[in-house]
Amino acid sequence: MFNFSDQIIFLIIIATILIQGIVLILISPKNKIKFVLGGLIWILGLGFGVYEIFRNKDVSRLVIMEINSIQRLMLILSVSTSVFISIFIIFYMIRYQQKILKQIFQDRKIIWLSIIFLSTGPLFSAFLGEVPYFFYGLLLLPIIMTAVVFCPLVEKDWVLKQIKYVLIVFIFGSLISLIITPDWATIYYPSSLIPGINYRLFGLASHPNSLGPMAVTLIFINLLLPYKKKFINLLLVSGAIIILLLAQSKTAWLAFIFGFSMIILSRIFISQKRVFFLSQTILLFILASILVVLRINTEIIENFIANPTFLSLTGRTYIWDISLSVFKKNIFFGYGPTLWDLAFRTQYGLMFAGHSHNQFFQTLAESGLYGFIGLLSYLVVLIIYSFKVSKITRGVSLGLLMILLTRVITETPLRLYLLDNSFFLHLVLFLVILIFNSMLNQQKELPSQKFS
Repeated sequence: MFNFSDQIIFLIIIATILIQGIVLILISPKNKIKFVLGGLIWILGLGFGVYEIFRNKDVSRLVIMEINSIQRLMLILSVSTSVFISIFIIFYMIRYQQKILKQIFQDRKIIWLSIIFLSTGPLFSAFLGEVPYFFYGLLLLPIIMTAVVFCPLVEKDWVLKQIKYVLIVFIFGSLISLIITPDWATIYYPSSLIPGINYRLFGLASHPNSLGPMAVTLIFINLLLPYKKKFINLLLVSGAIIILLLAQSKTAWLAFIFGFSMIILSRIFISQKRVFFLSQTILLFILASILVVLRINTEIIENFIANPTFLSLTGRTYIWDISLSVFKKNIFFGYGPTLWDLAFRTQYGLMFAGHSHNQFFQTLAESGLYGFIGLLSYLVVLIIYSFKVSKITRGVSLGLLMILLTRVITETPLRLYLLDNSFFLHLVLFLVILIFNSMLNQQKELPSQKFS
């Protein structure tokens, strides 16, 4: 295994940034934004995947793991490159495209304000939380998402192709890794629900619970932009379904069922009045989820303590109880960004609990009521805009939304300072909403024009 010193890593990063700068100078202004947006999608999509290739996926290292120098190099390169590109986009649009930026901001200001509000939760907890701690990762989401918001409307098919290509690399790369190095690509899983298969597939993802939703996302994106040849579509969807099954993520299975159902219903009930009915259904889903969260402490935990074999969502209810107890110590700003770090896990003897396994609990415990309000506000904005563009996306925006809403119940897909697989899936929904919302606004301004 290669070993890179800090000096070599620093020189590689500087050289990479210089090369990027030279390339950006040489690219014509017409293609500049298109190039950097595509680069950002690939870096955020595959950067963490390359990082995972060099990680030991032994069960003892699911949370506690030693990062070797190659992983460290890949991680730093991904972060530095994505931040460099994001800052370039922001600077370029403010400096050279002020007129276009003004119109973009007018169309997207609510989305931008909601993501900034969401980002301030962890930032405030970093200074006002029970255990204050600030690190650069807290700035990643507002910088990257601001850059994405500031991007002008790029050809939708081109953007969707970049997203699809990244997902294809993950899905079929994971299948290849299963064939070539099954011991590396899988983890032993005695509770398997599939007869004859006693493992879960990691592949190139950070966890089976991340790989499963990526397969679902690929299926939905392919509905939005299918290939002309049916054989290719069949091959792509078949590969994604195989991955979905082998990852054995129950959350991903539910996300597929809910998401595909929403796509079908949206295509049947295409009118705005009926779509409004569907929106009420999703809102009730979220409210019901919150009510479940609020009742967990008084009902399920008591049963869990009384009978350890009680249905406890794979032990998550105990983790949720700890999260609630931490939240009560600092109601307004929570524990802080170091929630579930090594010291915290050691204190409670939960070495494999890397997060609260529920986004509501995670945000309450980490950022308090302030962060929780920001989370709810952002989810409401995503719901509203997903429904707004549901007609022009033929329901795919709702399918992608349901992936996120299903995952927030048992996972933490909106942890804001990690450039991981969940960040990329979040970015996919975000981009679909931005692009098709801009198309919809242009369509209203120019009713005589039709978009393909």
